[in-house]
Amino acid sequence: MDRGHIRPITSLRGIAAVYVLLHHLLVYYLKDVGLGLSEYTFLIHNGYLWVDFFFILSGFLLALLYHEGIADKSLPVSHFLIRRISRIYPLHLAILVLFFLMQLALFLKGNGDAFSDQFRLVDFLRSLLLVHAVQSDPFFTPWNGPSWSISAEWCAYLLFPWLVVLVFKLRSRLAVGLFWVVGFVALTGVASVTPRQLDLTGYLGLLRCFIEFSMGIMLYSTVYRSGYAGRWLARSGVQLLLFAGLLLSLHFEGMDVLSVMLMVLVISSVSERETRVTRFLSHPWLFYLGTISYSIYMVHWLIFALVDKSARLFLGIEVREFVTWGGNVSVGLLCLLLVFLASVICFHVIEEPFRKRIPRMLGIA
Repeated sequence: MDRGHIRPITSLRGIAAVYVLLHHLLVYYLKDVGLGLSEYTFLIHNGYLWVDFFFILSGFLLALLYHEGIADKSLPVSHFLIRRISRIYPLHLAILVLFFLMQLALFLKGNGDAFSDQFRLVDFLRSLLLVHAVQSDPFFTPWNGPSWSISAEWCAYLLFPWLVVLVFKLRSRLAVGLFWVVGFVALTGVASVTPRQLDLTGYLGLLRCFIEFSMGIMLYSTVYRSGYAGRWLARSGVQLLLFAGLLLSLHFEGMDVLSVMLMVLVISSVSERETRVTRFLSHPWLFYLGTISYSIYMVHWLIFALVDKSARLFLGIEVREFVTWGGNVSVGLLCLLLVFLASVICFHVIEEPFRKRIPRMLGIA
């Protein structure tokens, strides 16, 4: 498969971004709908676990794309970091500035709540520097809430050039087996610190990211490169069973680490060989959804805030006061439509142009 664009994995990234979007929409925004669904299934409530999917996938893809360059020193560490910051920072900055302008408008109107709680100026500065994941509170998400994971990944990127070399040195079956055992034991330890299991930010979120990011590197180092995935997992029937098992684990409460285990296997199964399942996942529409997945992830919190502020301005009520199913469905569909349109614009106007332009301006091929 094309090393730059493993199509099924790109499509899964898009599905994961939409899953996180629905989780935030129905658990934090339209809470009554989320509570009603939780009486029957935790599929939406457990949507935060797709952030774990991103962490694993990030380690896997960076190992695939950059390990050789890092190992033979043909890719300077500074060039690697510039490429990564060019990928994540321009859109992060744009959304952060828009949030700031919203708070500034509230402040100029004399609203005493402006620049308070999760919108404190000190946290704006920390978000601007992309270090807002480095904090003691394991539940706090300042400014653009989902961006805490981007900060955590940036911290992982800083360690990647050394981490990838270290992980690739673990060659024996014993060493690899111990890595996976220690990794999942450590992840279980992180999940046991609070009742929220892996729904964590702050220092625990950083540990969550580092462990799973390392798992992604190991996944590429051993399973993908060795061909194990092709022999045992890259079959349509096995892939469907893995997806079914993952959805079943998400359906129940309290199975976070099991869900992460299944995510590791899912990534392994779709990254090696073409099957009927991977052909379906390679559909152009799903692939495009994956292509704009970062924009979906970064922009949706802003869209929710704008819809909420518009409801207050023009209707004089909060969105959460739409208590009827018809009202909730209308608001939900409006949010989804606006997120998709904003994501398309952000990808083509900000994300993709600056990803290419910044390295070129700095003389990096």
